[in-house]
Amino acid sequence: MMDHIVSNRAAAAAPSQQRKDFLSVVLAARESDAFTRELLTPDYLSALTYEHLLAGSATTAFTLSSVVYLVAKHPEVEKKLLQEVDAFGPRDRLPTADDLQTKFPYLDQARTHTLFFLN
Repeated sequence: MMDHIVSNRAAAAAPSQQRKDFLSVVLAARESDAFTRELLTPDYLSALTYEHLLAGSATTAFTLSSVVYLVAKHPEVEKKLLQEVDAFGPRDRLPTADDLQTKFPYLDQARTHTLFFLN
């Protein structure tokens, strides 16, 4: 699966449309010189991508479970979060990534405080 993702991204990469995600940066570095191209083999890139994916998912899962735990310990925070979510709009409309960043300031504060608490 990772081999497929890496090869598709490498084939589709156009210099004018470079993305700023992990895999795009590594693929761009791979093409920078012969030594790096030799070092970053397709198998190595697949393993690196898989490791990065696993590390990110574990961190995300831990952060989310910590937010849920801490909110559950503070009913006043839960109440305010639910009010913010309910005020968002129609229940059948899912928030976009942009909505989550701009229209949920209290949720963002809860996330930030959780990260601060965990460090």
